[in-house]
Amino acid sequence: MISEKKFNADGPEILIVEDSPTQAMELELTLKQHGYRASISGNGREALTWLSRNTPAMVISDIVMPEIDGYELCRTIRKDERLNTIPVILLSFLSDASDVLKGLESGASNFIVKPYHADYLLSYIRDEFAGKHAGREDRRQSPVAIEYGGQEYLISSNIRQILDILLATYGTAVRKNKELLEAENELRLLNEHLEEKVRVRTAALTAVIAERRRVEEELRKKSEELKTMSGQH
Repeated sequence: MISEKKFNADGPEILIVEDSPTQAMELELTLKQHGYRASISGNGREALTWLSRNTPAMVISDIVMPEIDGYELCRTIRKDERLNTIPVILLSFLSDASDVLKGLESGASNFIVKPYHADYLLSYIRDEFAGKHAGREDRRQSPVAIEYGGQEYLISSNIRQILDILLATYGTAVRKNKELLEAENELRLLNEHLEEKVRVRTAALTAVIAERRRVEEELRKKSEELKTMSGQH
């Protein structure tokens, strides 16, 4: 199902291609809050149907989708003379180098790994519409074969596109590593806290057991004393 809901904004129109309704709505809201108009397609096939009747200023697409994925959608857009200069941003949880190379091979303008910072995405969109990347798709080079992991990729992106994508994925990797280190530190502190609680609880139980044994020993002695006194009578 395609949503063509227009917002009260006069900014460029962006086509969101996302099979997750929640993620699509979140991105739509983000774009709306910053003055952009948006339409939503649930997969690549729906997007191509929409694109046959419309020409957005940009396409932001997920990669893993039913029927037609983001890579194939991007390749199809690049082959269409009417659409081939439209910036296409691929968003995905995929982050392996081979995924990035497939993005470059398909002709993506940028490849952003989920979860992404909205500020970075919005900054890239602003730069794109401000003309900082103008004409970049027209300066695509002759395909260059790059081999990685036993697979050959034909990359025709220009140097600026490649640098943009590599910097974006590197920045995401750095951010994820920082988040991982912070999570490990929180886990370490939690573990230390739990160890301290266990130590305190163990000490308390040890004291209770020791007190119980002392009382039991006193009762045993009293019992023996009573038995001795009874025998004397």
